[in-house]
Amino acid sequence: MGEHINDQGWLNGMKLQFCRNVYYGEYKCMGPGADSTSRAKFVNILSNAKVEPFLSMTYLDGDKWVLPL
Repeated sequence: MGEHINDQGWLNGMKLQFCRNVYYGEYKCMGPGADSTSRAKFVNILSNAKVEPFLSMTYLDGDKWVLPL
């Protein structure tokens, strides 16, 4: 992530009442904009275990509509 990324994440202009309907996760971000210590409270910094369900082709039924490599 470049230094142009705000260290508060994508909260800029986002009203907090809408944040409870958002799942914002970061995984293995690197670079000057990757410092997550000031991120909004709703941000999830994902571990290998927490990210695993999102990497599966069954997430969002991807095994039914994503073409195989």
